[in-house]
Amino acid sequence: MSRDTPFEKDTNLIPVPSVLPLLETKLHPPLLSGKLVRRTCLLEQLDASLNYKVTVLQAPAGSGKTTLVNQWRYLHFPGVQDTSGADAVLAWLSLDVGDNDLLRFWRYLMTSCLKFLAPEQLASGQAALALLSPLTPSPFEPPALDLALTQLLNTLARSPFEGVLVVDDYHVIEDARVHETLAFFIDYLPATIHILLLSRSEPPLPLLRWRARGEVYELQTSDLRFSLQETAAFFRQALPHDLSPMALQQLDNKLEGWAAGLRLLSLALSKWRTQEAIDQAVLSLGVLDTAADRSLLDYFVYEILETQSEPIQRFLLQTSILGRLSVTLCVAVTGDEQSAAQLEAAEQAGLFLEALEGPGGWYRYHALFAAAMRHEAERRFGEGALRDLSLRASVWYEQEALLTEAIEAASLARDMERVARLIERVHTQNFSEPQTMLRWMELLPEVVVRAHPMLCFLFATELRFPVKLWFAQEAALATEVATIPDGERVRIERLLQLAEEGWQRSGDVSWIGAIWAHRALSALLDEAPFSSVVHFARQALIFLPRKGALDRRVQMYRSACLFFVGKEKLDLGQVSEAREMLLQAQEDNLPPGNRFLAVDILLTLGKIYLAQGDFALAQTHLRQALLSARELSDEKVIVEAQRELDRLNGKVETNGLVEPLSAHEERVLHLLIAGLSNQEIASELIISVNTVKYHIKHLYQKLGVSNRLQASEAARQLHLSSPSNTQRYEPR
Repeated sequence: MSRDTPFEKDTNLIPVPSVLPLLETKLHPPLLSGKLVRRTCLLEQLDASLNYKVTVLQAPAGSGKTTLVNQWRYLHFPGVQDTSGADAVLAWLSLDVGDNDLLRFWRYLMTSCLKFLAPEQLASGQAALALLSPLTPSPFEPPALDLALTQLLNTLARSPFEGVLVVDDYHVIEDARVHETLAFFIDYLPATIHILLLSRSEPPLPLLRWRARGEVYELQTSDLRFSLQETAAFFRQALPHDLSPMALQQLDNKLEGWAAGLRLLSLALSKWRTQEAIDQAVLSLGVLDTAADRSLLDYFVYEILETQSEPIQRFLLQTSILGRLSVTLCVAVTGDEQSAAQLEAAEQAGLFLEALEGPGGWYRYHALFAAAMRHEAERRFGEGALRDLSLRASVWYEQEALLTEAIEAASLARDMERVARLIERVHTQNFSEPQTMLRWMELLPEVVVRAHPMLCFLFATELRFPVKLWFAQEAALATEVATIPDGERVRIERLLQLAEEGWQRSGDVSWIGAIWAHRALSALLDEAPFSSVVHFARQALIFLPRKGALDRRVQMYRSACLFFVGKEKLDLGQVSEAREMLLQAQEDNLPPGNRFLAVDILLTLGKIYLAQGDFALAQTHLRQALLSARELSDEKVIVEAQRELDRLNGKVETNGLVEPLSAHEERVLHLLIAGLSNQEIASELIISVNTVKYHIKHLYQKLGVSNRLQASEAARQLHLSSPSNTQRYEPR
């Protein structure tokens, strides 16, 4: 894609805070149980892992990964002093499936990293984070992820703290761009920060390269298995009597040190009060044997759930739909004012309910237990009842301004009209997670989408300007990404037509202008002739009054269209009108604005003022364009702005003409500078248009230029024109 596209990328936006809150409980580890076996060997291995850049702890569900690292964290963080006297800090991030959105992932991870910064560095770290939350939706303000990561890495490099960042449940991440950007982040982390990844599967990161460099420390399933001695210690805490050697050996054979299995079994055995009964239960145990005829689900249901009182059973089943629980949320979902007491009872009974650190009194179920409870809840209550529970959760989330969670819950409730309404509400509130937005809209049935013109427009925008286009680093890749199948184009155009029909019915014509602006940007992305881009832009401006306040999102579309049309007018020599449109485009590019569009406007205004002989304004705009282009690493504008400034300052050789202009050529040049068209010049001089073209061709050759703007500039530098000769030809 050509750099002439001002929307290829939009980086370095002025930092602004996101108005959509992050779920703070994801930034805290679970509270640690008081009854834990101290796994000395593994804790020492985690200590040793700090000598490496990254540690990968890979093991299946229920292997005790989170508990082990949490125990290690509790022993070592916070307050540990390193040899330099700086505090050692640990940050935590628990991931879920919804974090397969590049921007959401980095908003969470960068927020976690703020813990590593000294108070005087927080402003810099928060500014980096704010770069991921532009004020207007795509395609105008793709977030400055590269810049955000670079700024954060530079800030971390100056931090006085050493730290460990724990990323739990990384196996849920499937997005390749998350893996790529995390690999970059880890590669350039300062030596003072260590990454600890917990995953059920091997993460698709450059582990081979890190292994070759000695930068990765790995712990596997075999490392996490409980030894016979650790198993004995575990049951010594959990049961009133020690297990016999034979019973211990039986457990080791069947469970093979599986941490979750040990905990499951301890709950089942707790009902037996004598050593003989406990040993007999262990020796006859078959429920957890993979060859046995009772599944893990059966075990959760029959050996754990059904041993609880009826109120607790109902509470566990009803709240199993929730990823995280709080008292007020549980009350809203279950309708039971005793939820606080039931949460406390479930926690005290060890029913796989973990308290989370941080404010609000939040909990979560162990993933295996929650899955089993949801399965059983659907069997007992029916799918309709579970949808009703999810709908209640959605209402609560909305009331608490947790709109992302509200949409997810409404989706589980299959209330797609509610999903649509919530998406429209999110769209007005600085929502910058396009992959998540696209996933939500793909779930909506066509009948719902058709009834919401804004959803049709958003859907078309996400399909035409996908997030992967924002981060395409090479021109060839960007062109490939920008190319979409014909069938997809038909789908996009159909969505735009539906949006237009809906807004025509409601009389909201400004958004119809946004539709035409969308088409202009799409043509630009396709590298279509610029005349096509301008055609769509002119159609957009029919629905967008030249001046006046609009919805901020529509106003940004108007800014782009004014720029396109103004640029064409400049190419045609209609300098004054071009200036008017560029100034309005600049005004409409609301702060923090699209900085690539802003720098193009500055450059073009600089050229306009230069052509009009206002050298002071020309210099001001060209210098601003150059500074902004350097911040954006926009090489094309850097070269153009520098060249224009050099000419303005007389640094380019202009030692006369190769051949003097004829009288006719000089008269044509004066009229050309005044902005007259070829036909107007012909009428003024009473000659044919072809003769005008002939004179223009030759004067271009003599001046060493290729267009009207360059001819105007060269004429002034060579003192071939004067204001008195050209004033009367000011375009009408």
